[in-house]
Amino acid sequence: MRQSDYFKLGVFVILGTAMILVVILVLGVGDYFKETYTMETYIDESVNGLEVGSPVKLKGVQVGSVAEISFVSRYYDESYRYVYVRCELDAKKFHTETREELASVIEQDVKKGLRAQPTSLGLTGQLFLNLDYVNPKTNTPLKISWQPQHIYVPSAPSTLSRLEQAVASVGDFLSGLKKEDIETIVADVKAITQGIRNLMKKTDMKELGKTLIANLNETHRLLARVNELLKDPATERIIPDASGVIASARRILESSEADMVEGIADAREAMASLKHATSTIEQAVSSPEMKKNLDGMSQTLANVNQASEELRAAVRKLHAVLARTNNLVAGQQINIEAIMSDTRLLIQNLKELSEDAKRYPSGVIFGEPPAKVEPGAE
Repeated sequence: MRQSDYFKLGVFVILGTAMILVVILVLGVGDYFKETYTMETYIDESVNGLEVGSPVKLKGVQVGSVAEISFVSRYYDESYRYVYVRCELDAKKFHTETREELASVIEQDVKKGLRAQPTSLGLTGQLFLNLDYVNPKTNTPLKISWQPQHIYVPSAPSTLSRLEQAVASVGDFLSGLKKEDIETIVADVKAITQGIRNLMKKTDMKELGKTLIANLNETHRLLARVNELLKDPATERIIPDASGVIASARRILESSEADMVEGIADAREAMASLKHATSTIEQAVSSPEMKKNLDGMSQTLANVNQASEELRAAVRKLHAVLARTNNLVAGQQINIEAIMSDTRLLIQNLKELSEDAKRYPSGVIFGEPPAKVEPGAE
């Protein structure tokens, strides 16, 4: 070979190698510049078949890939033996501008039932992580005691895991059955079957057929009667009349809609006020001061009741005394009148005596005064 041929061969090899390196760099550098969001989930079952690089799909559309598979104890609490799965989500697949916005959207979707579920790719056994919406009441999130570092989507049991649990439940149920229970169930089924067979043998099939034909004829007559009623012109007017009544009711409701709304608002305010008042009364009644006052009030009421009983007894005694006094006064009325008359005379005499004492004090004490001596008399 000539020297120029060696030169051309070397240039070709160098250019081919350079082109291969450029293709590799272009394909690899694209991953470095691609914007991704980190998501994590925890799985409480076997993830055999789920590998790093497995796709992450949202309702069948690939939105990312699995970046790491480990245990929760590597990052969080060691007491939980959950499988830790970290995923990288393609930001272009979501109509969000920031990670915080996507985290807020996913948090709302989790409340609606968004779960991460290991799903098998056909019969190969290869797993991928499927994000889909399930019933949140029957698929509650796993119990965790830490704050996830990344966007968190709870997991749901896989279909294979549910099937295994169902088979295990059936197996536990069958293993719990005793041989005697199974024999009893089989004997009951045989007895029921034999009873049905004996009934069919004893029953006259001709009579049974006649009874069925009679019931069918009666049903046919009933349907014919219903058809006649529906063909009646009065029946045809029922629907327009009913629609007119409904339209009138609708107009009434529409015309009084504002009043109804205002009435409902007033009723709501009244209920709120009543609720607030009830809450205030309950707080006041349940307060220690009110309990203390109520205890003191009960004692006060007991004292008042006792005083009332004593007052009632005193009134009864006073009534008895007044009754006796009345009877005594009624029986001694004549004597009392005589005493009153004598007392009146005595007061009159005392009055006259006091007047004489005022005029002749010495006469009252020493007697009558001496006779007056006229001048010149012996």
